[in-house]
Amino acid sequence: MTGPVADLRRPLSVDGPVVVLGLMGTGKTTVARLLADRLGRPLRDSDDDILTAEHRTAAEISATDGADALHDIEARHLLDALAERPPVVVAAAASTVERADCRAALRAATVVWLDAATAVLVGRFAGGAYRPRFGPDLAVMLTGQDRRRRPLFTEVADIHLDTGAATPDEVAARVLADLHPAAAPDSVGQMVNPIQLQKYLKGIGYPAKKDDVVEYAKSHGADDEAVDALSAMKDGQYDTPASISHAISEAGKT
Repeated sequence: MTGPVADLRRPLSVDGPVVVLGLMGTGKTTVARLLADRLGRPLRDSDDDILTAEHRTAAEISATDGADALHDIEARHLLDALAERPPVVVAAAASTVERADCRAALRAATVVWLDAATAVLVGRFAGGAYRPRFGPDLAVMLTGQDRRRRPLFTEVADIHLDTGAATPDEVAARVLADLHPAAAPDSVGQMVNPIQLQKYLKGIGYPAKKDDVVEYAKSHGADDEAVDALSAMKDGQYDTPASISHAISEAGKT
């Protein structure tokens, strides 16, 4: 699991809202609930709040009214939650990152991006009948969403975590450590900025061998810290950005 590291766009703060984002199945609701409990804040969960307000699940709204109607409701939920005082913890719908007004509003929040490989998400999706499906093939749907939304998640995220091999408690603890830097981990694999790292790897063709990943990052301006973290990965082939993040984290534990 990649350690929570702040993007360089601004210092993190516990004073404003905390928003948990990510594709369906990354664990947003569970992690957001843990964060809300430990920060002593109300939770605003997109799925639960929409069900309460609309008397329908997100899947039912999508099936009857269409995806655009659902996404409008999800965007309003996020914007309303961000305006609440005192600040809350929000488990936001992934669709919100595609809205310019939502991305602008997220500048006032600490944004936690939960990430996981498509195979992991497909396995988790089976247990969520309330989740909308926008196509018959889950893997194709999720891969398309990832391709479209990953650059936008990168743009707004302050903290980027791979949840594929981590428990919700571990993820929440790492977020809280980042919000309280004195408690943050200090190993090389955990301290490299994962958001900046993915910028060095933007445009790389997957799958990619470790040596190719390292050379690509070097040729795209990666600093010594990023190169060292990539070089510490196990030899092998990497299929997604999430698999690279996980490999860096595993290398940092040794």
